[in-house]
Amino acid sequence: QMDKARVSIVAIAIGVALVVSSSYTLGLFEGVEHMLEDLLVSAKPVSTDVIILAIDDLSLQRIGQWPWPREIFARALSLLEKNPPQVVGVDVIFSETSGRGDADDAILHDTLKTLSYPVVFPAEASPLLLPTNELQQAGSSLRPLSLFTKLKQVALGHVNLILDRDGIVRKFPAEVVFYDSGQEKKIRAFGYEILKQGAYQIPDEETLGVIPRIVYAAPAGSIRSISFSRLLAEGGEAGKIAKEGLQRLSE
Repeated sequence: QMDKARVSIVAIAIGVALVVSSSYTLGLFEGVEHMLEDLLVSAKPVSTDVIILAIDDLSLQRIGQWPWPREIFARALSLLEKNPPQVVGVDVIFSETSGRGDADDAILHDTLKTLSYPVVFPAEASPLLLPTNELQQAGSSLRPLSLFTKLKQVALGHVNLILDRDGIVRKFPAEVVFYDSGQEKKIRAFGYEILKQGAYQIPDEETLGVIPRIVYAAPAGSIRSISFSRLLAEGGEAGKIAKEGLQRLSE
């Protein structure tokens, strides 16, 4: 009787272990895990030196219908030279020639050549391939025209994020392998590359991992935002990223 009871207990324990293990493998506890992780997130101070130039409704009203001429971006980047930022990230993919002709592209190209600060343009892997515990790979890619990316002032950062089942972004690939004429090229995440180009030290960079978890500093809207149209109107007094007060992007 005693041996049978022990066998039954062991069988039950093994069965429970298999059920729990399978549940984790299938992601059945993923929602609960995310919920518990989210409860640990607390608001942190956000530096006022980090500024978003927003392409908002006011800008669309004042500047005009999207897409804007490349000349608009060239003018904005030139105005920033009055108070040069450490680095600028332009979250617009200029992947096609301007609908206003080659002259419009040439204006942006010529402006980029004269800048004293680095500019990071986005690239997107589509689709993003996610092999387990390996560098993420781009099945194909969307990236700016080589007219811009060949300039020494311009760097690329990928804008791919990983969307969890509940629609929230908690992780990102630190690097994605893009293919250019058959050659592999590792491209860092957009925010990661901005820090690199700005010569900022990234905490725990050596142990960042393949897919780090984002540690959000504060709720959406906490970072100071200025209308793009205001920059054009006020002439370059807005928009810089300074060393002081940078938040940890991941851990």
